[in-house]
Amino acid sequence: MNTFADIARSAEEPLQKLRRELRDLHLQAGNPSLRHIARLISTSTSGPAAPRPTSHVTVGRVLSCNSLPRWGFVEGVVEALGGDLDHFGTLWHVAAASTAPKPREASQTEAGRESAAYDLQSADTGHTLSMILAEQGETSAAEAELRNVIEVRQSHLGVDHPDTCHARHDLAVIAWRRGRFDEAQRDLVATLQAQRAQLGNEHADVLLTMHSLARVLHSQGHPAQAEAVFRQVLTARMRLLGPAHRDTLLTRNNLAVVLASMGHSSEAERELRTVLGFAVDSADILGARNNIANLLASSGDYARAEHEYHEILNAQKQVLPDPHPELLGTQQNIAIAGFHQGRVEESLSLLELVASEMGRVLGEGHPHTLAAHYNLAGLLSLARRHADAEMILEHVFAVQQQTLGPMHADTLATRRSLRLSRRQQGFEDDLE
Repeated sequence: MNTFADIARSAEEPLQKLRRELRDLHLQAGNPSLRHIARLISTSTSGPAAPRPTSHVTVGRVLSCNSLPRWGFVEGVVEALGGDLDHFGTLWHVAAASTAPKPREASQTEAGRESAAYDLQSADTGHTLSMILAEQGETSAAEAELRNVIEVRQSHLGVDHPDTCHARHDLAVIAWRRGRFDEAQRDLVATLQAQRAQLGNEHADVLLTMHSLARVLHSQGHPAQAEAVFRQVLTARMRLLGPAHRDTLLTRNNLAVVLASMGHSSEAERELRTVLGFAVDSADILGARNNIANLLASSGDYARAEHEYHEILNAQKQVLPDPHPELLGTQQNIAIAGFHQGRVEESLSLLELVASEMGRVLGEGHPHTLAAHYNLAGLLSLARRHADAEMILEHVFAVQQQTLGPMHADTLATRRSLRLSRRQQGFEDDLE
C-alpha cells in the first residue's frame, strides 16, 4: 500500500487520484447503482462506517469527487464497495492537505471572483454527478442536476460558452433517453449551431453533438438521415483522429447498427469487421463481436449467434468481475438464442436468474434490469405462459411510468405488450 509520502510525491493531482480510484473501485464492484450503494451504507451493521443514513445523491457526489467530500461519506462508500479503508484514508488525507485553503484577506473584487469560481466548481461537480446518475438509470435526477448546471454556467459564462454547450448537449441526450425525441433533436440542433459558431465545424465537441444527433434521428425513425450524419462524423474522425481511435470506432459501430436496422446486413457486418481490425481495447472488440452476433440472431442463425455469445462471455470473464452488467447482458443473449433453438425451460431459468441478478447489481428501476424482465415476459408469452408474462409486464410498466414517463418509447412498448397479454387470456383491456 502506498504511504502518505508516496502519494504526495505522485505526479497525479491528489484529488484527481482519489476520484480515479473511487471510480475504479465502483467499476470493480460491478458498477452497482447509487441507490443500491446508499442502501448498503444505510443498513450496514458492521464496520467503522456502520450505520449512517445516506442518499443516492450523496453517493454520487462522493464518486464524482470534483471537490473533496467529507471523510465520513467516503468511508461509507468505500466500505460498501469492499475497498481498502486504510488506502483510501491515506488518499483522502493527502487530497485534504493539498486542497486546504490558505488564509488571507480578500478584496471585494477578489471575493466576487472567488464566489463565481465556487459556483462554477459546484457546477462542474453537478455535471459529473449528472453523468453518474444517468449511467445508473436515474435520468430524472440527472436532468435536474443538468438544468442547475446550465443555469449557473449561463449566468457566469454565457449561453453559447463551450462549457454551457457541453451541458446543453448532455441535457438533450437525457431527453432522448427519456423518450422526448423531438425535444432532443431541437436542442441538439441549437447546440450544434452555437458550437459551430464558437469552435468551427470539426471541433471534438461539434462532432460529439453531431454523433448524438444521428442517434436521435435513428430513434425518430429517420435511419437514412442518421446514416448520412454518422458518415460525416466518421469521415471527420478518420481524418482528425485516425481509423483506430476509440471515437472513430464508436462511430463506425453505431453506423453499423443503423445499417442493420435498414436491412443492409452485409454492409453492417463489413463495418463491424473493420472495427475488429483496428480495435485494441477489449471493450471495443467485445462490443463489435456482440453486434456481429446480434446480426446473426436477427437473421435467424441462432446457433452461430449463441456460439459467438459464448465466446464473448468467456472473454468477458477474463476482464470483468462476476457478476457484472455486461456479463449478465451476454448471458441474456445466450438465453434468448437458446430459447429459439427449442431449449425452453433451460433458457427461461437462465433469463429469470439474469433478471434477478440485474436487479441486485443495478437496481430494480435500472433500464437494463427492466429490459431483462421485459425480455423474460416476451419468452414466457411465446411459451404460452401468459399469466406469468402479464405479472412481469405489470411490474415493468409501473416502474417505467415512474422513471421514464408514460410517453417514453419503452413504456409504450410495454403497454402494447401488456394489452396483448391480457387479450390472449381473454381479459378486457383496462389500461388507460
